[in-house]
Amino acid sequence: MNIRLIKSSLFAVCLLAISLGASAQSDTLRLSVQLTFRKAVVTGLCLMVTSDKHETVGSVINEFGLKAFDFVYNKQRNKLKLENVTPALDKWYIRRVLRHDMRTLYPSS
Repeated sequence: MNIRLIKSSLFAVCLLAISLGASAQSDTLRLSVQLTFRKAVVTGLCLMVTSDKHETVGSVINEFGLKAFDFVYNKQRNKLKLENVTPALDKWYIRRVLRHDMRTLYPSS
Protein backbone atom coordinates (compact mmCIF):
# COMPACT_ATOMS: atom_id res chain seq x y z
CA MET A 1 0.00 0.00 0.00
CA ASN A 2 1.08 3.51 -0.68
CA ILE A 3 1.94 5.33 2.58
CA ARG A 4 1.01 8.68 1.06
CA LEU A 5 -2.46 7.36 0.21
CA ILE A 6 -2.92 6.00 3.73
CA LYS A 7 -1.88 9.28 5.31
CA SER A 8 -4.15 11.37 3.12
CA SER A 9 -7.10 9.01 3.60
CA LEU A 10 -6.78 8.88 7.36
CA PHE A 11 -6.25 12.61 7.64
CA ALA A 12 -9.46 13.03 5.64
CA VAL A 13 -11.23 11.01 8.34
CA CYS A 14 -10.42 13.57 11.00
CA LEU A 15 -11.15 16.57 8.82
CA LEU A 16 -14.51 15.17 7.79
CA ALA A 17 -15.34 14.18 11.34
CA ILE A 18 -14.74 17.74 12.46
CA SER A 19 -16.37 19.46 9.48
CA LEU A 20 -19.48 17.29 9.17
CA GLY A 21 -20.58 18.37 12.60
CA ALA A 22 -21.21 16.68 15.86
CA SER A 23 -24.34 16.20 17.83
CA ALA A 24 -23.47 16.58 21.49
CA GLN A 25 -25.73 15.01 24.07
CA SER A 26 -24.37 15.57 27.58
CA ASP A 27 -21.08 13.64 27.54
CA THR A 28 -21.67 11.67 24.32
CA LEU A 29 -20.40 12.76 20.91
CA ARG A 30 -21.31 11.29 17.52
CA LEU A 31 -19.29 12.25 14.43
CA SER A 32 -19.72 11.24 10.80
CA VAL A 33 -16.62 9.65 9.27
CA GLN A 34 -15.66 9.07 5.65
CA LEU A 35 -12.58 7.17 4.44
CA THR A 36 -11.79 7.94 0.81
CA PHE A 37 -9.52 5.67 -1.23
CA ARG A 38 -8.74 5.64 -4.94
CA LYS A 39 -11.56 3.27 -5.89
CA ALA A 40 -13.72 3.12 -2.77
CA VAL A 41 -15.43 5.24 -0.15
CA VAL A 42 -16.29 3.94 3.31
CA THR A 43 -18.62 5.90 5.56
CA GLY A 44 -19.39 5.39 9.21
CA LEU A 45 -19.57 6.85 12.70
CA CYS A 46 -17.16 7.81 15.43
CA LEU A 47 -18.85 7.50 18.82
CA MET A 48 -17.18 9.03 21.88
CA VAL A 49 -18.15 9.05 25.55
CA THR A 50 -16.40 10.96 28.30
CA SER A 51 -16.31 8.38 31.08
CA ASP A 52 -14.79 10.64 33.72
CA LYS A 53 -12.92 13.93 33.94
CA HIS A 54 -9.68 12.48 32.58
CA GLU A 55 -10.69 9.86 30.02
CA THR A 56 -12.65 9.67 26.78
CA VAL A 57 -13.41 6.33 25.13
CA GLY A 58 -14.66 5.86 21.60
CA SER A 59 -15.16 3.58 18.65
CA VAL A 60 -15.13 3.98 14.88
CA ILE A 61 -17.63 1.77 13.04
CA ASN A 62 -18.77 1.63 9.42
CA GLU A 63 -22.37 2.02 8.27
CA PHE A 64 -22.93 -1.75 8.52
CA GLY A 65 -21.90 -1.87 12.18
CA LEU A 66 -18.44 -3.38 11.69
CA LYS A 67 -15.92 -1.93 14.11
CA ALA A 68 -12.71 -0.47 12.67
CA PHE A 69 -11.07 0.31 16.01
CA ASP A 70 -11.62 1.53 19.57
CA PHE A 71 -9.63 4.23 21.29
CA VAL A 72 -9.03 5.67 24.74
CA TYR A 73 -7.82 9.24 25.23
CA ASN A 74 -6.26 10.19 28.56
CA LYS A 75 -6.50 13.96 29.06
CA GLN A 76 -3.99 14.13 31.90
CA ARG A 77 -1.24 12.44 29.92
CA ASN A 78 -2.44 13.71 26.52
CA LYS A 79 -2.16 10.13 25.19
CA LEU A 80 -4.37 8.27 22.74
CA LYS A 81 -4.35 4.46 22.82
CA LEU A 82 -5.80 2.39 19.98
CA GLU A 83 -7.47 -0.90 20.90
CA ASN A 84 -9.23 -3.70 19.02
CA VAL A 85 -7.93 -2.58 15.63
CA THR A 86 -9.20 -4.69 12.72
CA PRO A 87 -6.53 -6.86 11.06
CA ALA A 88 -6.58 -4.78 7.85
CA LEU A 89 -5.59 -1.67 9.84
CA ASP A 90 -3.36 -3.39 12.39
CA LYS A 91 -0.01 -2.38 10.91
CA TRP A 92 2.47 -0.23 12.80
CA TYR A 93 2.51 2.52 10.18
CA ILE A 94 -1.29 2.65 9.92
CA ARG A 95 -1.69 2.67 13.71
CA ARG A 96 0.77 5.56 13.94
CA VAL A 97 -1.15 7.63 11.38
CA LEU A 98 -4.49 6.76 13.00
CA ARG A 99 -3.20 7.76 16.43
CA HIS A 100 -1.83 11.03 15.09
CA ASP A 101 -5.00 11.88 13.16
CA MET A 102 -7.30 11.03 16.05
CA ARG A 103 -5.27 13.26 18.37
CA THR A 104 -6.23 16.24 16.21
CA LEU A 105 -9.69 15.90 17.75
CA TYR A 106 -8.13 16.50 21.16
CA PRO A 107 -5.97 19.62 21.22
CA SER A 108 -3.40 19.57 24.00
CA SER A 109 -4.15 21.88 26.88
